[in-house]
Amino acid sequence: MLSPKQTLHILVSQSHLYNTHGHNRVVADTEEEVIGARSGSSVSLLSGVCLGQQRQLLWTFINSHSRVMIAKVIPPIIVELNPSLESRLRVNAETGDLHLSNLTLNDTGLYQQLCIEQSISFKSYQLIIYPRLSSPSVSVKSPGGGCCPLLVDCSTENSRNLSLSWFKGEVLLQTTSSPESPTLSLTLKLQLGETSAFVCEVQNPVEKRNVTFQPEEALKSRGQQTRITDTAPVLKLLYRLLVALSVLLLKQAT
Repeated sequence: MLSPKQTLHILVSQSHLYNTHGHNRVVADTEEEVIGARSGSSVSLLSGVCLGQQRQLLWTFINSHSRVMIAKVIPPIIVELNPSLESRLRVNAETGDLHLSNLTLNDTGLYQQLCIEQSISFKSYQLIIYPRLSSPSVSVKSPGGGCCPLLVDCSTENSRNLSLSWFKGEVLLQTTSSPESPTLSLTLKLQLGETSAFVCEVQNPVEKRNVTFQPEEALKSRGQQTRITDTAPVLKLLYRLLVALSVLLLKQAT
């Protein structure tokens, strides 16, 4: 049986097909399973390879900054967890399955399982944690009217693998995505008299949010605002006339 130090050496050198410290045959699962999850949720990583009573099991987490052992199982069913994850991490000592709760963006990385029995088996998961999405914001850029189109802008804060789209019913009208930009924005151009509802949707691989835009309601609202704005100068003029008339009457009285 290999020591933890030796098994970690094997984990670092996965390109070797056989362990140079003993006669255990190394079987590496070369395909990484990619799993996406939302921040704050939970995820289970299934071992699928570690069966039997006599075995050791190691789970390792790797990202761009570090490589750390997060869990270890040694017969007779002794489970050791990394103290920094102990409150959020559970490992099934019978199956080797790993369960991680209350996920954060920092949990994104490669999770590798090393199972030592008659042979040594590897299994890898690439876990990607996405931030929670908010509904996109919709605003009218141009009021339309006459022959002018109605311009409607939809925007959202950008994040990993995010796309922003306009739909009319089930029909995709336009979409955009950009890993470089801090925000995403799409402008919809609507002709005069358009009455259909339009949906602006923001989506990543694990979640989507949307907001519905009704052209008629938007035009009514802007029309009321315009009428109020148009009457403001008239009211100001009437107020000035009343002040002037009051002053004139006071002078005549004296």
